[in-house]
Amino acid sequence: RVFATAATAKSGGGYVTIANDGDTDDALIDVRGDFPKVEVHESYEEDGIARMRHIEKLDLPAGNVVELAPGGYHVMFMQLKDQLQPDAKKKVTLRFEKAGEIEVEFLVATPDKLQMPMGEGAMNGMDHSNMKMGN
Repeated sequence: RVFATAATAKSGGGYVTIANDGDTDDALIDVRGDFPKVEVHESYEEDGIARMRHIEKLDLPAGNVVELAPGGYHVMFMQLKDQLQPDAKKKVTLRFEKAGEIEVEFLVATPDKLQMPMGEGAMNGMDHSNMKMGN
C-alpha cells in the first residue's frame, strides 16, 4: 500500500516485500509509474539525523526475501502534483535485472492503517516530505 498524502506533501512512499524464490541472484534496478519521479530509496541514520538516498540497484539474493519497510528501503514517489487519495489505485512497474518487468498495483490507504501485512507481496507507505535528503 501507499498512504494518502497530506495536502502540502510533495512526496510519499510505498513498501513491499519481494521474495526471490529462484536459484539465481537478481536485483531491482528500476521503478516506473505515472508519477513525475519514482525511485527506490534507502533510509538511514547519520549523526542522529534520519536521511535517505536514492539507490541504483537493490540486490535480491536467491532464495531470500527483501523487505522494503519503514527505516530501510522503500519506493519513493516525488514531485507529486496531485495528492494520493484514499482508496485510489496506482500502478507501478518494477524492473528486475533478470526477472524483467512486473506490474504491481498500490492501494492508497489512510495513515491509520500503518501496520504492514506480510506475505502475498503486500505494500504499505508513508509520507516522507519532512525528511532530510542525503547524498
